[in-house]
Amino acid sequence: MHLIVASLMALSAGQADKVELTRKFAAGEKMTCDFASRVDAEMRQYPIETFFPDNVDFTYTFTLDVEKMKPDGVADVRFKRKEFKIRMAEDFESGPKTTVMAQNANMLITFSNRNQILSIKDETPKKPPAGGGALRVLSRFGVKVQDPIMQMIQQLHSFAAFANFYDFGPSLPLRPVAVGDTWKETIGYTPMTISSGAEKGKSLMGRVDYLYTYKGNASIDNKTCVWIQGKIAVDTDAAPFIATFFERPEFSPFKEIKLFMDGTVDYYLEPANLATYKIVSKSEGNASISVKDYSGGPVFEERFKSQGKLVRK
Repeated sequence: MHLIVASLMALSAGQADKVELTRKFAAGEKMTCDFASRVDAEMRQYPIETFFPDNVDFTYTFTLDVEKMKPDGVADVRFKRKEFKIRMAEDFESGPKTTVMAQNANMLITFSNRNQILSIKDETPKKPPAGGGALRVLSRFGVKVQDPIMQMIQQLHSFAAFANFYDFGPSLPLRPVAVGDTWKETIGYTPMTISSGAEKGKSLMGRVDYLYTYKGNASIDNKTCVWIQGKIAVDTDAAPFIATFFERPEFSPFKEIKLFMDGTVDYYLEPANLATYKIVSKSEGNASISVKDYSGGPVFEERFKSQGKLVRK
């Protein structure tokens, strides 16, 4: 009997150490946030051996407005973003250049009380799609493989910059957690359509796990916040996938298409309702392309580091 009582007391104490992480939305709640990130990269392409530096800065401001509360803590939230600014470093042809991309983004997003997106209604004014301009590499191997490869590398850049990645804060666990407990969210990326072969016309999407850890409380800017840390990792060889774009996969010229990134995001949340107070991120990674008919190493290499921040105004 004493053993049973002791076990129940230990179990009760363990449960008491756990906390329920719930995003408590409120009708009329409004947020304005500033996002900024910088990616410092260097790259080289055969036959040049020297790495050339490059850097890009991303900035934007957005608002979140809770328009309607529903049962079980579900909320309809209006997201608006007027523009997206990209500042490119100087190159051999020109000095630094800032591009302002007008968006007028306007979306009604339904969130659960675990801060998970249930639905999105995009009410952004439609406009014709922009023209090309994507970076091209290895042109001698044909356009049909350039586009998917560059989509993958550009997606890696997007992950590194964390643009549009953590605007809405972290997804919260479904069960109570103690300090050190983890949970996962699976993220889709790099949608593309196969243009040839048996799978022609099929849309494919890669997936990556995003691992969260509850870290307890932390002091940030002399303010006590709930701290959740997210980690994202990409480590893959895309060459077998790219081979499916050829009628005869064995004729693909690519030996390896290595994509790697390791990123960390620290979420600092308001204790009362788990709304975002501040988010800080960093990452590093690399990409390389090797071909079968060249044994001298990768014909394209890139390595990068990034840091980003989102601050509630």
